[in-house]
Amino acid sequence: MNGENIFCSRHFEQLNPAAHVGLLRRNRLLSQVLAAMALLAVSVALTSCSGGSIAFIPVITNATPNSVSAGGASFAVVITGSGFASAVVLVGGTPVTVTSVTSTTIGAMIPAGMIATPGTLTLVVVNVLPSGNVTSNSALITVTSSSELPVLAINKTHTGNFTQGQTGATFQVTVSNTGTGETGGQVTVTEAPPTGLTVTAMAGTGWTCITSCTRNDALAGGESYPPITVTVNVATNAPSSLTNQVEVSGGGSAPATGSDTVMIGAFGTPMLSIGATTSSPTFAPGGSGAYTITVSNTGNAATSGTVTVMATLDSSLSLGSMGISGTGWTCNPSTLTCTLNTPLAPGASANPITIQVIIATSAGASVKSTFTVAASGSTAMTTVTTPT
Repeated sequence: MNGENIFCSRHFEQLNPAAHVGLLRRNRLLSQVLAAMALLAVSVALTSCSGGSIAFIPVITNATPNSVSAGGASFAVVITGSGFASAVVLVGGTPVTVTSVTSTTIGAMIPAGMIATPGTLTLVVVNVLPSGNVTSNSALITVTSSSELPVLAINKTHTGNFTQGQTGATFQVTVSNTGTGETGGQVTVTEAPPTGLTVTAMAGTGWTCITSCTRNDALAGGESYPPITVTVNVATNAPSSLTNQVEVSGGGSAPATGSDTVMIGAFGTPMLSIGATTSSPTFAPGGSGAYTITVSNTGNAATSGTVTVMATLDSSLSLGSMGISGTGWTCNPSTLTCTLNTPLAPGASANPITIQVIIATSAGASVKSTFTVAASGSTAMTTVTTPT
C-alpha cells in the first residue's frame, strides 16, 4: 500500500461512524452532528484520494423494474445513477450477480429465491475501494402478491376505411391494466405494420414516442393510459384489406398484442363508412328509443348509382310510429331500407337517418342491431349493442 492509500485508509477508519457506536448511542444529538461531519469529511477525503474527484460516491436514482410478482423467475434489474466504480450490489445485505457496470448504470440479476414471497427488496450499491467501501442510498423493489398482478391489454381501432395512396390515416391505440395490481417500471408500445402501411408518427399524452412509445408512471388495475394516435401512409398498391399489429410490454406484466383490420379502397374509388348512435345510453324495456345512422364517403371519388342502407333490428325491437326517415333518403319501413340517388362526394356525409324503435318488455340484458350500406362496389357495416 503506497503512502497515499495508507493516508486515505486511516481517514476512513477515523471517520467511520461504526467506530464510535458506543458514544453515538449515548447521545442522539451528538450522533446526528457527527454523522453530518463524517459525511462531509468522507467527501473531502474522497476528493483528496481520487485526485480532486468525488466520483467514487455512488448515488442511485432509479431501479427498473420497481415491482415484480412473488413466485416468479429470476430477473434482471437495471440500476441508474452516478459514481459507480468497482461496484457490488447488495439486496437485503446479500450480494447478487452483477452483469455490467458503467459509471451511471449497473446491471444485476435478482435470484428467484429473493422474490418467493410478497414484500420489499432493498438494493444498495457498494463501491469497493482500496481506501474503504462506500455505500449508496437505497432503492426499493416491491414484490407483489400473485393475486395482485398487473395484466396489460392493448386495443387498436380506426374510423372509416383507407384508400390506396392515402397519407395521414390514423389508428387509436389504448393500453389498459385488466389486472388488480398496478404496473411497475417502463411500459413500451411497439407497432408492427404490415407491408402496405408505413408508420409516420406516434403521439399520446404522457407518452414519449419515437419509433415506439414509452412511459414509466404506474397504471392502477382497471385503468387505462391516454390513447396513442398512430399516423400511417397507405401504399398505392396496398391490398383490399390490411391487419395492423401492435404490442405492449413491460410494467411487470406479460406482453400483450392487439390488431385492427382496415379495408383499403382502390385509388380513385368511393369508400363508404357507416356509423350508428342511440338516443340514450340504455333502452328501457317497454319504452321507446331511436337510432341515428350516418353514412360517409371516405374514398377519393364520388359514388355513382344508388346508395342503400339496410337496418337489421334486434328481435326485441320493433319499428315505432315515427318509423324510419332521413332528408334526401327514400325509406321503406317494411324492409327497413333507405336509398339515396344523388352522388356522395369524397369526404362528404349524407343527411342522417333516424329509426324509432319500441323495446319489448321481455327484452334481455341488451339489444343488438346491425346497419349496412352499399354503393359503387363499396360496402360497410356497423353493429350497435345497447344495454337495457
